[in-house]
Amino acid sequence: MIDPTFFSKLDALSLTLRRQSFGKYQGDQKTAYVGDGLTFKDFSPYTLGDDFRKIDWRVYARTKELYVRRYEADKNLTIHVLLDSSASMGYKPSPNAKSKFDFAATMALGIAHVAQKQQERVEFSLFSHKIIPLKNQNQQVHVQQLATKLNNTKPKHEGDLGETLKKYTQNVKSKSLLFIVSDFLYPPEELAKILKLYQKSQVFLIHVLHHDEITLPFEGDTKFVNPENESESVRAYVSPSLQRKYQKEMIKHTLALKQTCGKKAKYVQINTFDPAIRSFMKLWSSMS
Repeated sequence: MIDPTFFSKLDALSLTLRRQSFGKYQGDQKTAYVGDGLTFKDFSPYTLGDDFRKIDWRVYARTKELYVRRYEADKNLTIHVLLDSSASMGYKPSPNAKSKFDFAATMALGIAHVAQKQQERVEFSLFSHKIIPLKNQNQQVHVQQLATKLNNTKPKHEGDLGETLKKYTQNVKSKSLLFIVSDFLYPPEELAKILKLYQKSQVFLIHVLHHDEITLPFEGDTKFVNPENESESVRAYVSPSLQRKYQKEMIKHTLALKQTCGKKAKYVQINTFDPAIRSFMKLWSSMS
């Protein structure tokens, strides 16, 4: 379950969070737009299909030619949050413990909450074998409603991060920040190729790992079951040497993910062992 006090803790840190806002990613790009209430840019000759209400009749009186007024609008920044809800995210060491998904959902909701506080547009989706956009009846993202929805979400299905990111490019139509919150059980070299599809967006890989995945704190004869395909399992004797080998491989995987990001994306590893608010501040500081 997602701790409802998490949002009040974020609000208490609002001044700190505001120092590093989404606004730095908006840049100075402008787009010509014919409309009301925006900064005037220039005139453009009237052409068939233009809104005749935008014709400047004073200019016509002087030139006997039709011109429409054009205005500048800052390009809106859209915050996209993709939260992994595949079966592997449901891992928890005991029935009453919080799952990896609970922790990841808290990070994802924190991003959406702060973005809305800063008046940014938010798009929030779950993904596993398919993409599930989460909006209310008014086609809007409401964080408290999202929290209720995510508390009732059981991670399931086999994840397909690669296909998800390929399909999601259709949803990114303007200047955007894309936060992918996942355990990233996906080949880093393949992910690197897919991230090239998001050249116009700033991407953040939020790598959520349960402490058990980092340390492998098991001993002796142990059966490991693939949570996304329970017909796949392996039995191994967990010795100190196997633990060390596993930990080296995990470090190798996370380093490969970090290298995958290059200059275009940013990588943040989140450990469920840490307090949620501390983890979120670590995530937030990565935006600098």
